[in-house]
Amino acid sequence: MTKLEIIQGAKRDWPLQCWNQGAQTVPTDWAAGDTLSATLYPGQAQTPIFDVAVAWYTASGTQTGYGQAQVQATITAAQSQLLEAAGEYTLIVWRVPAAGGDPAAIWRGTVVALPAAGTATDAITTYSQYSDSLMYARWITTVFDPEVHQEGFYSERLQARQWMDWALLNNYRGASVGNFEFASTLAFAFGGGVGWRRGIGPSPSMVTWLSEDLLILRPQIVEACAYKTISIIGLNQIGINNQLAQYGAYFRDMSERVLTATTGEIDLNDDGIGEIFISLGSTNTLFT
Repeated sequence: MTKLEIIQGAKRDWPLQCWNQGAQTVPTDWAAGDTLSATLYPGQAQTPIFDVAVAWYTASGTQTGYGQAQVQATITAAQSQLLEAAGEYTLIVWRVPAAGGDPAAIWRGTVVALPAAGTATDAITTYSQYSDSLMYARWITTVFDPEVHQEGFYSERLQARQWMDWALLNNYRGASVGNFEFASTLAFAFGGGVGWRRGIGPSPSMVTWLSEDLLILRPQIVEACAYKTISIIGLNQIGINNQLAQYGAYFRDMSERVLTATTGEIDLNDDGIGEIFISLGSTNTLFT
């Protein structure tokens, strides 16, 4: 299938050589009055994203497009802005004969949207830097793809932070039952005297503290997140470079090994000393 490329926010014209349905020669029944149309859609039976302008293509000094089965499809800048970066979409061109008859697909291919600079920022701080991952796996430089990855594998480093945050939330033992934690405990006491119990969901307070970057980034936290980043990069190579995928599995195990030997520390007053501690190597039972 032919693959076309367009940069987000840019206009693009494509001269397309269409199929002559049922024959290998230049069509003799195509006419200037034939009705042309085209749609771009995500694939399968999904709803079209937008209609694409299409007309007979005529280059200077050549035969008119309908005589050569050539059309020109145009996606505007406003339309390309609607496409997701690195997304692949299907484009189909249709023709209805002026003399009457059923519509026929005369061209089908793929449009790939290439990313353009935008307003997005790396608003969330990661727990490890690109240099931390390079310390353990220089090979990640060989798989960097600017069409897929952000600078310094930011998306993968962010996934590693989310993994660490969720481990901290799952192992934090200070969350009592109710949305307001200890304040909720009082309400439960008035309602039947059940007293303090651990909640089964993540602590709202811990969610807030982590979002405010109050976790102390000890070397073990950084190391575990660097390993996790490498594992994500490696496992993404499954089916592409299976040897590197095996490295991904190795570093996934390494990240979990370091994680379970680590205690998270929350610094509530910004003095570099933790006030709340979360053991990441303990069995987290509900009522302990």
